[in-house]
Amino acid sequence: MLFAIRSDAILRTGEASDTIELARRGHVTQPRMSQIMAIKQLASDIQLALLNLPATKGKPEIHEKRLRPIAAMLSWKEQRAAWKQICDAIGFQYHIMEESVDQV
Repeated sequence: MLFAIRSDAILRTGEASDTIELARRGHVTQPRMSQIMAIKQLASDIQLALLNLPATKGKPEIHEKRLRPIAAMLSWKEQRAAWKQICDAIGFQYHIMEESVDQV
């Protein structure tokens, strides 16, 4: 998540011209960079929860590939429901924001 946020800031400030340049800088392919940047489409409270996940040993249960289908959902309400399912499945406590702060 943090890599996506930082990469987005680099694009917005003009330090990189496009995702191809970002990919080169990040030593990943352009399609992989697009996948990483797509998680910026998650509801802001989900992004915050990702940034505050506890450190894990070994392979994390929540990873970018698992987030892709959620990030592709246009509705933050649907994203939150899918996120809740993941959190429930792994026993992660997550506070869902009120619907009044949903996207426009």
